[in-house]
Amino acid sequence: MASTYIKAGAHPPSLAREWGDVDPVKDPRWARHWHALAPFFSEKGYTLFAARTHGLYSIPRSPPPPASAPDPFGLYESRENGHQPKFPPLKLLYAAQDRCGRYVVIKLVSKGKEDSNELQILRLLQSEPLWSDPSNATIRILEFLEYDDLRFAVMPFCDDSLAYPFINISEYLDFTEQVLRSLSFLHRHLIAHQAAALIGDIAHENFLINYLGAIPKTETWDLSARIPRCIKTMPAPEFRSTFPVTYWLADFDSSVSFSPQTSARERLATPFQIDREQAAPEQTLGSNHTKYDPFAADVYQAARLLYALFQDIVPQVPGFLELLQDMSSYNAPSRIPMAEALDRFLTLRRDLPDERCSKACEIELRGYPPIPRKAV
Repeated sequence: MASTYIKAGAHPPSLAREWGDVDPVKDPRWARHWHALAPFFSEKGYTLFAARTHGLYSIPRSPPPPASAPDPFGLYESRENGHQPKFPPLKLLYAAQDRCGRYVVIKLVSKGKEDSNELQILRLLQSEPLWSDPSNATIRILEFLEYDDLRFAVMPFCDDSLAYPFINISEYLDFTEQVLRSLSFLHRHLIAHQAAALIGDIAHENFLINYLGAIPKTETWDLSARIPRCIKTMPAPEFRSTFPVTYWLADFDSSVSFSPQTSARERLATPFQIDREQAAPEQTLGSNHTKYDPFAADVYQAARLLYALFQDIVPQVPGFLELLQDMSSYNAPSRIPMAEALDRFLTLRRDLPDERCSKACEIELRGYPPIPRKAV
């Protein structure tokens, strides 16, 4: 199917609510609201990617020059062999390039007269003393933009945390520690991530790696054979060990925050529609619409994510399965707090022999199997 490019519209959207009434895959004019505001973004220094129809990813409008300014947040970038990023068609996010040649993502974070929870939380995370806290590994905001009653956040364009497979136990342990540390930081400041844009849970898509660009190939095609075949590169090339990796937690669409003046009994959330199997049981609409503890739900989801990613090596880390079991109890009040989960994991990691940490084992996501229950 031939691709077509979407041209910028002549007028900005008249109603903020129209922004959500599009299907980026089925609607050939899905990006019309974004491109109607192209002059506004251009004035602010951002050139929007060229959108394409039929669900194809948007791309830069022309081959860009090398970035003329370093990224201020420690983002590592490779434009080897003319690599250019592509961005999926999404209603609330759109890719662009700034005046310095750096790639960014612009997100609509609030519309209407009242600030959304997401906008309030992002502003809180970018303010002191949270901003300077070493445990704050949430996505960095370059700036906030406002057009009438639409508010946007501009952030670095990063790759997905699973853009390249984990190749040894040490890389897995580092990812796990950063996930638990990020969520523990949020909970300490009474912010529950609990859900992400469009998917409603903590998942690998919410964790971005501080990297963008070309990555090593893990397989090649043998075209000399009568039937072309894919050959896996063994061992897999080093990637995460070539720069200081940070995993940034993003997507606060359905996150909630609470005032320090509230009591634990008041820090509750309302169930909503979630189709992902790794959601906490109490989060779904089938749970009698009873309000639930969003912090306990975060703990459950984190456990499901970590087990799904690294189930094959969990037995090689003594005590880790038991930790995940204590995080994923069906009974929410029985789950351990995120801070305790982090402390226990740090102890497990410290006690693991170095030779086991360096053991090669390529790890990729293969679904979300349930965590084995403790024997009664």
